[in-house]
Formats: sequence, C-alpha cells, structure tokens
Amino acid sequence: VFLAGLATLWVTSRRDRAYPSAYTTELVQVLREAGLAVRHEELGCGHGVPVPAGDLVRTWLAERLA
Repeated sequence: VFLAGLATLWVTSRRDRAYPSAYTTELVQVLREAGLAVRHEELGCGHGVPVPAGDLVRTWLAERLA
C-alpha cells in the first residue's frame, strides 16, 4: 500500500455540525486501517479553522520537517 506510514494530522471539533464525531471516529479508523499514521486532535469549537488548529498544524509540520 503506497500510503503505508504516511503521517496524517486530522483536526476536528466535538461541536462541528458538518462533521459529527461518529464520522470522525469512523474516518480515522479507516485511515489507520489503510496504513496511515494518523494523529487525531479534537478541539472544543465549532466548524471552522480556529487559532488552536493553526498552532497544531504548525507544530505537527515542524516536527516532520526537523
């Protein structure tokens, strides 16, 4: 599988109406079963890209590019 071990960051929100937590749980499981190395972070906001999400992405990228 060409995606095996691919580092993936999935940032979600427990109050997101567009992507309910059941969808996220299932998707993360499917991605892991496909061999991706998924790091899932759940924030307490709604749908959108809050500042904490940007901070998570910057930190995650910095760890991979170091």
